[in-house]
Amino acid sequence: MSRIFTIETQTLHTASLRVRITRVDTFQFVEAKGVFADAVTTASEAHGVAEDWDSTGTAGVYEAVFSSDVDREGVFAAAQALAVSLSASDVFAAP
Repeated sequence: MSRIFTIETQTLHTASLRVRITRVDTFQFVEAKGVFADAVTTASEAHGVAEDWDSTGTAGVYEAVFSSDVDREGVFAAAQALAVSLSASDVFAAP
């Protein structure tokens, strides 16, 4: 099942994406966090922008933020690449 994630542009030089890890057992949750972290890093490196991610404080919701001082298109492209890479998995959903 495909998922759609909203990309938010906070400033001209940042873009963020929030996802929720759906209810799974503890092992699957830890594995899903690893998949999310790897996908964030891959998107960041592919588009040459900085990245940061963390829990939003809401159980199971994580936010990735991409930023660059010079590449506005790159931050949106990285967020878009992350959304595409996570959209095919049933483990991730929009918050």
